[in-house]
Amino acid sequence: MRISACAEDAVYKFYAYSCENIALTKGTPEFATTGADAGTFKITDFVCNKDHQHDLIYAESGSITGKETGNTAVPFSFKHLLSRVKASFKSGFDPDFTIEISEVELHNVYDKADFSSKSGAWSNQSRTIEYNIASSEWTMVPLNIEGADNVIQAAKPAEGGSEAVAAKELTTQAGYVLPVAYSSNNVTLSFKITVKQGTDIIKSDYVKGNLQPTWAIATSYTYNITVNGSAAGVEKIEFSVDASNGIQDWTESPGTDFNVGS
Repeated sequence: MRISACAEDAVYKFYAYSCENIALTKGTPEFATTGADAGTFKITDFVCNKDHQHDLIYAESGSITGKETGNTAVPFSFKHLLSRVKASFKSGFDPDFTIEISEVELHNVYDKADFSSKSGAWSNQSRTIEYNIASSEWTMVPLNIEGADNVIQAAKPAEGGSEAVAAKELTTQAGYVLPVAYSSNNVTLSFKITVKQGTDIIKSDYVKGNLQPTWAIATSYTYNITVNGSAAGVEKIEFSVDASNGIQDWTESPGTDFNVGS
């Protein structure tokens, strides 16, 4: 950004944001000029859910003193304001089994909050839909699978005259969530598995695991899920979480492990 006209010796501060070049309709941006928040940038009632999945970035300049002539470009360094989540799947079954993965979703997440440049943080996190399992109502963020191939399979070792076959794994696309430290494990990671041996369906069911996330601003998380079992059905689903780098960039976070039985 370049200052085209300004008063000499006046002090300026500039803010900029982008929601993937889409108008910010799921929240109200505001530059406060009066009160305790004067001189700060705020977004009120920002919504981040299944209907609004966009990377939100933000930048602010330092204090700049205007000149009558010779004003230079204002430097901006944009930062991510949300957290980013993916899920990665691999098979722990015998190589003769294939597992189809679908409908990967995060349920009961906080999906509305306020941001202030004064604190550099989000506040007033809330849910636009109250969790109701009886009527299948909850907030949701999808973790979509790219492409038509949603099958995972364990590696096949070379034997006899056959060559080894590499394992098939998959990772979902990123879902954006509000940064927040949850006080209980009431966020659910849900997905559907269809276990097959050849063309025979051994088991088809939804698997759910409860999480207590601590999602930090500008941080990318990958939940690593190993689907284990036998011909009789799924014995257990193992989860672990680590973080992967994603501008000023997505940063890493320590991982945690947990298991879900089925």
